[in-house]
Amino acid sequence: MKTKISFLFWMLSALSSFAQCPNITDVLITDTGSGSYHLDVVVENPMGMTSTGTWFYYPFSGTGGMGGYAYFPSPGVYQVIITAYFDDPNTAQADDCVVSFSYDASIICEAVDIDYPVVTIDEQNDQFIVVTSVSGGSQPYTYNWQTDAPYLLNGDGSIIVPFTDAGYLNGSVSVIDANGCFAWAHEFGGINPNAECELNVDIVESAGTVQVNMDYNLGTSDVYYPMYTIDYGDGTTESFFNQTSFTHTYITPGEYLICVDATNELGNCSDNYCENVQVSLTSGINDMSSLNWNVYPNPSSGEFKIQAELGAEVTVFEASGRMVYTTTMRENDQLQLNFPAGCYVIKLKDGTRSEVKSLIIR
Repeated sequence: MKTKISFLFWMLSALSSFAQCPNITDVLITDTGSGSYHLDVVVENPMGMTSTGTWFYYPFSGTGGMGGYAYFPSPGVYQVIITAYFDDPNTAQADDCVVSFSYDASIICEAVDIDYPVVTIDEQNDQFIVVTSVSGGSQPYTYNWQTDAPYLLNGDGSIIVPFTDAGYLNGSVSVIDANGCFAWAHEFGGINPNAECELNVDIVESAGTVQVNMDYNLGTSDVYYPMYTIDYGDGTTESFFNQTSFTHTYITPGEYLICVDATNELGNCSDNYCENVQVSLTSGINDMSSLNWNVYPNPSSGEFKIQAELGAEVTVFEASGRMVYTTTMRENDQLQLNFPAGCYVIKLKDGTRSEVKSLIIR
């Protein structure tokens, strides 16, 4: 609530033009906590001049500065002097008017200070214990706790918060003293070391390519993004952040053990999953011999050509399974490429049919 402060007119500067200068008529003060106040100046400004700056001086407390905030260390009466500058846009000079004003601010609030809350973990009872302390102001204090989980009062300045599923605690506490003076809210947090998470994985194989889909339950910590590491069983490992679907292409058929490890960003909740997957390199739906395409020369010195039918999808993979090139044949002609030395796998897909060929570049 804004409290109107009694004031005493001190001085009004002379006009440097025929314009009528603004006049400060009042000051409103708002308690913002911990001895800090916001000052609002009430101004009569019939000429609509532009304010170019306001200075507040607090001689008794020895503080001052640009802006509308004041800090008073203890209750009492403080003389506050305001100097405001105004500019008339119709004149060439700056700061046509300098207006000064003095008033007595009656301060009843002593600065209230609150210590940052300390969070301890009680694993035996599956709970957090949060403790803070207050100094200054007038007792008794009223503590206002805000948490993202239900809590129990544990006496003045202390609460108990039972663990949640994934166990990350967010909260804050502010304090009001007997005079209604208050301290800024302080935030706190904690991690449940016993959190349990569940990783669900679905792996689909088609013509040598596997798609790994994941669903990771983070409980109340789902705002913290999961991190995944996938071992495809062929010597290839990838790590991803906040992504739930991945694809990988194999060079040779066979059975591969695919393993997924997941953890949340906080590192307090993890799970893993492994599955043996049979990779065939063909779709098994239609006869692949009907695909009419060729890769030559093979082996190559770097430059090679792909001949395929119009509309066929061509994808080139390194030996590690990383895709390095993909396109759709626009003409029933040849595609000419140039790659560094190494082993490659070229996959052609035409509708539901697909086939792969190996390419060696020397």
